[in-house]
Amino acid sequence: MKEPVDGEKITIFDCELGDPNYDALEKFIGADRVEDFAYVNRFEIKGNTVIYRYKHKNTRRYLCLDMDGNTWRYNGIYLKMEKISRDEAIMEAYENY
Repeated sequence: MKEPVDGEKITIFDCELGDPNYDALEKFIGADRVEDFAYVNRFEIKGNTVIYRYKHKNTRRYLCLDMDGNTWRYNGIYLKMEKISRDEAIMEAYENY
């Protein structure tokens, strides 16, 4: 199976709350910034990739990450995840902060 590229939309197979997991967030943003976010839920997409969704406590914006450090955007209307750049994900999560 090919790796998704930035901008490619991937259908979500499963979504669940699950136990809070901050490992992907800590690897991505550092332990000192983890407290700025709340765990929301996790998604599974094709290839058994698990994406964790976090919400910034001040901006109320989301940051979606997998354990490999890839960043994603959730499109709830179409139940799709779109792979985006690291910079784009950070800008979205911290928008208006």
